Amino acid sequence: MALTVAKRSLAQISAAVGLSAPTLRKHYGPELADARSLLKGELAVMLLAKARDGSIGAMRRLEQLAAEDDEPAAAPAARKAADKLGKKAARDAAAQTAHEGTGWDGLVH
Repeated sequence: MALTVAKRSLAQISAAVGLSAPTLRKHYGPELADARSLLKGELAVMLLAKARDGSIGAMRRLEQLAAEDDEPAAAPAARKAADKLGKKAARDAAAQTAHEGTGWDGLVH
């Protein structure tokens, strides 16, 4: 599972564990497909245990994880795209479509 989470290819994983790729897929298909989700779940359980013991850092990280789950899936991608544009580039991009929905729509292309 750790090799899958580390974004290793199926060929790299099969070479590391000494099994062929078809054998890995046959016997460990679900683990290969869901490794990230399984690890995230295990980490959440460990964080919760630490938070119950009084760890402030674990509590903060659990709050972050909860906030990440509350965000819509498209929001992080849209936010990253907006962060990459500077002020001038954002103004230029907005100016390209400023005429849409106005009286200028048919005149400006």
